[in-house]
Amino acid sequence: MNIEIIFQMINNSTWTSSNNKYVYNFINGRDLSINGQNHQEYSLNISDDKIILQLGSSYTYYVEYINDFNLHLYNAQERFKIMPY
Repeated sequence: MNIEIIFQMINNSTWTSSNNKYVYNFINGRDLSINGQNHQEYSLNISDDKIILQLGSSYTYYVEYINDFNLHLYNAQERFKIMPY
């Protein structure tokens, strides 16, 4: 999956997770609001042929494209699915 496609999917959009009941609002290609709070910067990168979502300096998630309506985010501690809100 091309990183530009993932970026276009989430940029200036709102996603939700049924797993943790959070609402993720990706703003202006760099800011993320979680449940209207916890504003932090995000970036998308590629490493070892995997797309990585970096949240601030503390959280890193691999992004797995499922389809245009589902993305899996995961790291060693957690795994969840997000979908357009």
